Amino acid sequence: MLIQDDIDKMVEWSKRWSMEFNESKCKVMYIGNSKIARQKISMLNADDFRVELAETTTERDLGVMVNNKLKWNDQIDNCVNKANNMLGMLKKTFVYWDAQSFLQLYKTYVRPHL
Repeated sequence: MLIQDDIDKMVEWSKRWSMEFNESKCKVMYIGNSKIARQKISMLNADDFRVELAETTTERDLGVMVNNKLKWNDQIDNCVNKANNMLGMLKKTFVYWDAQSFLQLYKTYVRPHL
């Protein structure tokens, strides 16, 4: 298992340099539609016990959500929901607004989420 060997080498390197991985934050994502039998991937924890890594289909990295098909749908849905929630909150907070105040509020509170 080439991937397992590479993970073991990374864990060994990280221990040598006193930068151990947090196994609870490490996950496995299989990318693509392949129907090949998926192997269980594990890594050594701080006590030198093998811990099986959790499998995930969607993961957030550097604030961007990507799924196992390399689609951005989850990221887009998340952004749109945040913007809609902020717009709803503004509608509840302000009873009346003219075009100028709406534009200022929109640019300040809604657009940063898009």
